Amino acid sequence: VPVSIFRVRPDGTRETFSSGIVNPTSLAFGPDGRLYVSSRFDGVVYRIDAQGSAETYASDLGVACGLAFAPDGRTLFASGGNQDVVYRYDWTDRGATLRDSLILALKPRRRPGTHYPAALAPSGGGRWLYVAENLADSLAVVDLGSGTVIQRVGTGRYPYGVAVTPDGTVFVSNWGANVLSVFAAGPDGRLTRRQPVAAGRHPSALLLHTTGTPLFVASGSTDRTAVLPTHAAPVAAQPRHPPPAGPRGGATPLRR
Repeated sequence: VPVSIFRVRPDGTRETFSSGIVNPTSLAFGPDGRLYVSSRFDGVVYRIDAQGSAETYASDLGVACGLAFAPDGRTLFASGGNQDVVYRYDWTDRGATLRDSLILALKPRRRPGTHYPAALAPSGGGRWLYVAENLADSLAVVDLGSGTVIQRVGTGRYPYGVAVTPDGTVFVSNWGANVLSVFAAGPDGRLTRRQPVAAGRHPSALLLHTTGTPLFVASGSTDRTAVLPTHAAPVAAQPRHPPPAGPRGGATPLRR
């Protein structure tokens, strides 16, 4: 079912920004300042202009669940869902060219994926990519130089969102729980587990403020967005963002 993407202002008021995309799963602003949206249903990345009109930017992504731009703005990563890969594109404002596929697991032909990459986020220096593996209950660390997985760490049930702070702290939302998994990244990109953080029911999409704090956490079943300081565990606030009509489907994609 096509749904709307809402623009939420700092005072909590919201308005429809774009509508008609079926099952949007991830949002990311590109170097051109425009919004890019993945559709899990269509297997497409859409680019949305300032008036909210959408055009196809990349297609044939399978079950597309996550989007992230590299810090240098020249590479777009899109998770391939049931293909167990992450697609790496060379980005320009005229279109995307597929460079390669980062393989998370070897998938037999005509068999469903077992890792199902969802959201992803690059490290601050762009050397590593952190990928939530939704069906494997894990977070993969991909070395972008070699294109290989160098580490996997366990998360909670059904990890979905990923956010990386400037100091290298990695947050992962666990849709099947009520906490965020937290990790500290070392100089080699490998992760060390920290204490999990309470985040409300069914945490899904994550958005980190450009200053590094706070962290905004969309709740997939309560129509709320939790606001978390990244240096402490308590939830600062939980503003509600219910849809204007229809069933309470919860809040999933989130982008500032």
